[in-house]
Amino acid sequence: MCFLYTGVFPEDYQIPVSKLVRLWAAERFLKPCADESLDDVGEKYLQDLTDRSIVLVNKRKLSGKIRTCSIHDLVRDLCVREAQKEKDSIIVVREHLEFKEVFFPDYPDFRVTEDVYKSIPNVKKLEIVYDKNSNTTEWSLYCLDNFVHLHQLESLKCHFLDAHGQKPDLPDLTFPSKLKELSLLGWGIPSKYMTTIGSLHNLEILKLRFCSLQDDEWKLSEGEYYRLKILVLEGMNIVQWRAETDHFPSLEQLIIKHCRKLEEIPPGFGDIPTLQLIKVVGGSRSCENSAMQILQDQQSLGNCDLKVIT
Repeated sequence: MCFLYTGVFPEDYQIPVSKLVRLWAAERFLKPCADESLDDVGEKYLQDLTDRSIVLVNKRKLSGKIRTCSIHDLVRDLCVREAQKEKDSIIVVREHLEFKEVFFPDYPDFRVTEDVYKSIPNVKKLEIVYDKNSNTTEWSLYCLDNFVHLHQLESLKCHFLDAHGQKPDLPDLTFPSKLKELSLLGWGIPSKYMTTIGSLHNLEILKLRFCSLQDDEWKLSEGEYYRLKILVLEGMNIVQWRAETDHFPSLEQLIIKHCRKLEEIPPGFGDIPTLQLIKVVGGSRSCENSAMQILQDQQSLGNCDLKVIT
């Protein structure tokens, strides 16, 4: 199984040995010895794989130990094929590991169950990228409605990629209360979700890119986005945006890219005292003009630090 688990990394990826060994240890593939640590045992296993030319050495430490390794594409393909025969071969990242990326090959019967989410309750950053053009797994099998179990989650990126521009409706989600950063890409967003997102009390950064609102009007309710500091809108279908000063009282940066239908930035932004930057790229002339009007309003209130880029 140590050999098969090298196949979870992408092609041509330089695998950090320390993390590979921790992965083996977390899955209990390593058998501890009285006079050796699990790291020592893992390095011996790895050395055995390199001696048989199954694993390639990329870099070594000054001590001569292996720092990073990789596997040949043909060997990786073999790993994936053999792993597919293992019905239960799904990798659960234990809470004490620190992975920047976990790669799942196209396993049959793949499903991120509720137990998977429960097994990583302390994860703070999570990025899920679903590429429909290359993935045969149904999006629903990622079971996003189980985000509620990630009690410590602070940053969530959920991106849906489709070369044909399809935008599925965002699933029924319950976002963790500690969420500070949210990035959504390629989704159809029902109106109720904008209210749900706006009610996240700790949210500081919101990025909506190439999403479609159910209506072409974004109308905010009282008390929403109270702590939001950075708002990025890119490729959105918004035509009218209705908001008052008390909706974004802490906003520092507003970045709008290629929202060609947006008629104007709400005039109430001219009264937000914390505003430092407004950037409009590829927008309508009326939207650019509204940004300049907000600049004048801010200057009249004594805020000479605001920068407007169009």
